[in-house]
Amino acid sequence: MNPHENTQPQSNLSQDVLNHTAELNQRITSLENSLSELSAYRLSTVNPSLPLAEPIGYPEGFSTSTPKHTHYCDFKEKPNYTNYAIQDKYPIPALEDREYYFPDQDYDYWISGLTDYLRIKERLEEEGFVYADDAVAFDFGCSSGRVLRHFASYNEKVRLIAADLNANHVNWVNRYLPQFITCFQCINLPALPLPDATFDLVYAFSVFTHIDELESAWLLELNRIMKPGAYAWLSIQSDDTWKQIGNEEHFMFQHLKYNEPHMQGVVISEDLFSRGMPQDRYIFRFNNGVVYNTCVFHKKEYIEKSWGKIFDVLDIITRGHDWQDVVLLRKRG
Repeated sequence: MNPHENTQPQSNLSQDVLNHTAELNQRITSLENSLSELSAYRLSTVNPSLPLAEPIGYPEGFSTSTPKHTHYCDFKEKPNYTNYAIQDKYPIPALEDREYYFPDQDYDYWISGLTDYLRIKERLEEEGFVYADDAVAFDFGCSSGRVLRHFASYNEKVRLIAADLNANHVNWVNRYLPQFITCFQCINLPALPLPDATFDLVYAFSVFTHIDELESAWLLELNRIMKPGAYAWLSIQSDDTWKQIGNEEHFMFQHLKYNEPHMQGVVISEDLFSRGMPQDRYIFRFNNGVVYNTCVFHKKEYIEKSWGKIFDVLDIITRGHDWQDVVLLRKRG
């Protein structure tokens, strides 16, 4: 079946999600209206109603392109990017609609999502995981479908649910990716309008790298919506990442240095990172934004002990997501 010809009707689950989301948004609006206008803690209004830019083309146009970015991957065999590009019929979001990832490197943006999709696929196959006919996957923090588009393009079985804090990302997915994807706006509190034991796979890229509060509550919420034996694929910045970015050329070092004036009592230097992580869970906080204002690092030993109370920690994959590590988890039961 060509996924672009998928005519499956919206499931009862999808309609329930949309109904619950609409009701939740009404309650959130009422709560926000009761807050002081000076309150920095906004629950849902991230980029509300900003116009979407026109997409910039289609992956098939990359068939003769050469990547500019060095994509770290340890595949046994390098993917044939051209074949995958031909199968992906969805447009590429403009820079402003994809978190400004990969400026002037549209092909590399597309390859980054494909790489993460293939890594998940390859590793779950090694675990003996096979998608059942009723399999459901959840993209938590989907942005404008960087990875989601690849599930939609190449996986004919799995049903797809996605969520993001940013209203514009949700609007982009709902406008430009296929209608069989259910995508809704979530909030920064650990409450998802989703039934218990729904998902076979949950994945999240660069989400727990920004969750400073309620981390355990979010892990428990993901655990709640997963089926027994389901897998979670969550990227983190580990103590190995900490060592890796300890030079002025690394873009994450430059990102933190840029935000240094917006931190209290922190000096970003190579010496800081050469000393190792000072805490099991170290958080850089910036006071210049309402969201996307934290950068979180975890020691791997902390992940084993803390996250291991909720899930089976199967592996911590070094550079499983470009410069970040990936924690592979399985729900007990």
